Amino acid sequence: GVNHDTGAGKVEGAGEGIGTGGDDDAAADASNPEVDAGGRSALWGAGIISPWLYFMSMGSVFCCHIEDYAFGSANVIVAPPGSHSWVVWYSVPRTSIGNLHEYLRGLLGREYALDCLEQRKLWLDPASVAAWVGPSGEKIPVFRHLQGPSEYVATDYGSVHWGVNLGVGWKAAVNFAYPNWREAAETVHLMYKKLEAATGQTRNYRC
Repeated sequence: GVNHDTGAGKVEGAGEGIGTGGDDDAAADASNPEVDAGGRSALWGAGIISPWLYFMSMGSVFCCHIEDYAFGSANVIVAPPGSHSWVVWYSVPRTSIGNLHEYLRGLLGREYALDCLEQRKLWLDPASVAAWVGPSGEKIPVFRHLQGPSEYVATDYGSVHWGVNLGVGWKAAVNFAYPNWREAAETVHLMYKKLEAATGQTRNYRC
């Protein structure tokens, strides 16, 4: 549930430990500050149940990904109106995940993996994605949105999204799920089960 911006000027680990407070922090194992008393990562839930803050630089990107558990995400540029902090977002709805994976299988060939979107290592040309036509005429809708300073962008449950930063500044993100999330998450889960059967691969990441 955390977007990682990469590229020139990236601050490695920017946001690590930010927004991860809570009762568990006080009980963290002093011998290993990254593991709490329950044996889990002290960063568990960062960006999912607490906001995640990270730095963006001109021309840096955040790669294609789907949120953990197919959650939605709320993203805001932490900058006053009128500042030069902008982000271009691209997104594909969850209903087109199957077709997007068909596109990725053709694009990546032997390097294709069913978990490729969760690995957050892919930058896709949105025009090429939108131009793809499947064997039965299927197409992949690609949506574009320009986010300005202090504006919010909310991604839908299970949508695939990526983008490029057009300025310097800070962004904050957190996941969310309302009662209608479960049906959407089940849709994504069933799509991936079909992809597992078609590819012979097993998906290891969280739906």
